[in-house]
Amino acid sequence: MKKTVILIGIAVVVVAIIGVFAFQKIQKPIGGPERTEKETPIEEGEKESLSKTLGEVLSRGTKVSSVKYDMITSQPGKPSVTQKVWFKKDKMRTEMTAGGQTIIMIADIAKGIIYQYLPSQNMAMKMQSDKAPESLESPIESIKGIEKYNPKIVGSEKIEGKDCLVVEYNAEGTNIKSWIWKEKAFPLKMEINTSSGTITTEFKNIEFVDIPDNMFELPAGVKIITP
Repeated sequence: MKKTVILIGIAVVVVAIIGVFAFQKIQKPIGGPERTEKETPIEEGEKESLSKTLGEVLSRGTKVSSVKYDMITSQPGKPSVTQKVWFKKDKMRTEMTAGGQTIIMIADIAKGIIYQYLPSQNMAMKMQSDKAPESLESPIESIKGIEKYNPKIVGSEKIEGKDCLVVEYNAEGTNIKSWIWKEKAFPLKMEINTSSGTITTEFKNIEFVDIPDNMFELPAGVKIITP
């Protein structure tokens, strides 16, 4: 019983954290200096051609089916949160440490199934929904639909040597700024303005590699419970 209570408590924390994947929510940078170059403003005459460029950039994301990366989130008054993330088609895995515990989340997005797994206890909580949560979108998926929000291209910038378009838009009443890597249509940084301050997310150590299918499976013998 005690282990079950611990698992449920930590799962609640993690479920709150998974919301950072949705572009309606989100985060801030890793510890250490931010390696970016000064943002270059866009002249009026360049905006039309850059709008076409944004469409071309976003289309490149359709070619990505498997990616892993680190996601670092921070917001005013709270410690930053670092997660390792693996995405492959409609499967997702995250790993983080909270309360001294390693917490692994494995999700089958198409089926709406999520496991919160604690290796130290060899236990996992299974949660299921008839509809796949929007919060389990990959960063590429989260920006695919931004054109419907009439994004404003406000500049260009390099982040760690990667050329990015800098865009601002308002999604469902939330102001968002995103630095989109031109080559891969992958956001390298996102800022979201909230009533409690700016939440910022950075995506680091991005690798477009084929991820083994067993990364999205629980080990044999894990005890599964339901809430």
